Amino acid sequence: MIYCKNCLNISTRPNIKFMEDGLSPPFAVYFNPAEIDWDERKEELKEVITFGKANNHSGCDCIIGVSGGKESTR
Repeated sequence: MIYCKNCLNISTRPNIKFMEDGLSPPFAVYFNPAEIDWDERKEELKEVITFGKANNHSGCDCIIGVSGGKESTR
């Protein structure tokens, strides 16, 4: 079993992949923010928003993520 060097996230978590330096993905990004292409991320977000608006049939105009582990919901 592998643990993140910073937050103790474990390798048994579904779909988690640790970086070569032993950090879980959130901390790899946190410690290396210059590696993020923020313009590209903004464009990705715009695509998600455009898709959501085009495919929304619920009458709602927002989504709020709530994390609680296995019982996470939206």
